[in-house]
Amino acid sequence: METLMSYRFMVATASNLRQPSNLVGELLDDETLETDVGLSILQQLGYRLSNTRQTPSSVQAHDTDFEDGLPLRPSSFTQSSRDFSGALHSLMDIEDISYEDKIKAVAIRNTRRTESEKDSETGSLHLSSNLGIGHRGIDNAAFSELSGPHMVPVLERVLARAQEWDFNVFELEEVSQGNPLSTLAFFLLKQSGLTRAFELDESRLSLWLRAVENSYQENCYHNRIHAADVTQSMFQMLTRGGLHQGLRKVQMLAAILAAVVHDTDHPGQSNDFLIAVADPLAIKYNDNSPLENHHLCASFNLLHRNEYNFLHNMERDTYRTLRTLMIDLVLATDMKRHFDILSQFQVSLSIRKDSSSSPTSSGDVSSGARNLWVRIPDNEMDDAQHTLKLQVALKVADLGHLAAPQGVHREWVERLQEEFFCQGDREAALNLPVSPLMDRHKPGISCAQVGFLEVVAMPLFKSLVTAYSPCMPLLEALERNYMMWARPETVSERPR
Repeated sequence: METLMSYRFMVATASNLRQPSNLVGELLDDETLETDVGLSILQQLGYRLSNTRQTPSSVQAHDTDFEDGLPLRPSSFTQSSRDFSGALHSLMDIEDISYEDKIKAVAIRNTRRTESEKDSETGSLHLSSNLGIGHRGIDNAAFSELSGPHMVPVLERVLARAQEWDFNVFELEEVSQGNPLSTLAFFLLKQSGLTRAFELDESRLSLWLRAVENSYQENCYHNRIHAADVTQSMFQMLTRGGLHQGLRKVQMLAAILAAVVHDTDHPGQSNDFLIAVADPLAIKYNDNSPLENHHLCASFNLLHRNEYNFLHNMERDTYRTLRTLMIDLVLATDMKRHFDILSQFQVSLSIRKDSSSSPTSSGDVSSGARNLWVRIPDNEMDDAQHTLKLQVALKVADLGHLAAPQGVHREWVERLQEEFFCQGDREAALNLPVSPLMDRHKPGISCAQVGFLEVVAMPLFKSLVTAYSPCMPLLEALERNYMMWARPETVSERPR
């Protein structure tokens, strides 16, 4: 247990993180974890499990290793104000009218772009601390026609908190009449100035967002609410977390859109299940991240329909950059690439810097000298390094419920557990081995939270916060949830 214990100590301190050298053996031998917990974590991380044995020798590991992490380096963010002029009314009840009427319904009053917006391709997203709502509010008259007067102040209040670390996406789902993803995404893109920066066709954008949202299946976990949650988390890290620094606007747009589409048309089963049953998606993508490839394909297929093509004003080279980055980000959400991406992030974004020290009389450097790892400034990063930081951000956002308030977090855990059980039911019906933690007659994933947080989530969140200290509230919330699951009395409260 020495390696895993050392790993846990480094997670709990400011030490640099490395993958345990014998992760397979120690997860399965750890007496504090049930066997199914260790197997489930290993399966998610891409280790191939034998159907007949549950021992370290039955698990084949990828040849990966962690490099040293990054030290804490503070970053700053200055927001500028912008007025939001009531664009959200276009997203309410839009399916019930013809395409021609939709174009009229989503006509939004455009405001003149300022000179600073015209001549700047980089910089912040120009967001005020209250998203501009406090000054003029949502266009109540137009919005009320579709949602009812009583909905306007409620939705306005919820959206005003879109940059808060403890944002409750379930509340948004209620007040948006079941359309949290399209409502939030359109609001953020409009409010951030990205729709104007790229002359996006707002009418078609709203239609595409609603079409993508409707493509999300009614799964317990991988649904439109989860997509809205991930989108809010990504936007939050870009703005309040400081990740916008050094990014071009096309990279910011790609990051938000990647969050929107990252689980489009998710069937509610894992890649391993699709591969095991020779699902058409697994056949189509040669067992290579079939879900993630499908999410992208489904979303871009919609975009290429004329009525949804909100990018028709975008230059070809800019579109190519946008599409390439969206692909890179969504494919990175496959947990089987977790260690590879995290280790690249830790290495690529850091440089070694010798601390100043004086040589001794013998010419040796004094014992106080040491090597320091310093994050490369954002304005000195190349596109590959910016892609890495956005990949890590999307991975954090995808696991964002782990850093949600405890009530919200536990709701997501129950939802994911039920989705796992549904897959286990299908596996049993097909006479397949039931995957670890997916047998509803045994304890579910709630018993795996401590292990998953220690081995996967903590190192991921800590690496992000080490590089971008304004994201510290995420790590603090994660630690609170970890302590909750680690309490013995929580065991009896775990959903079954």
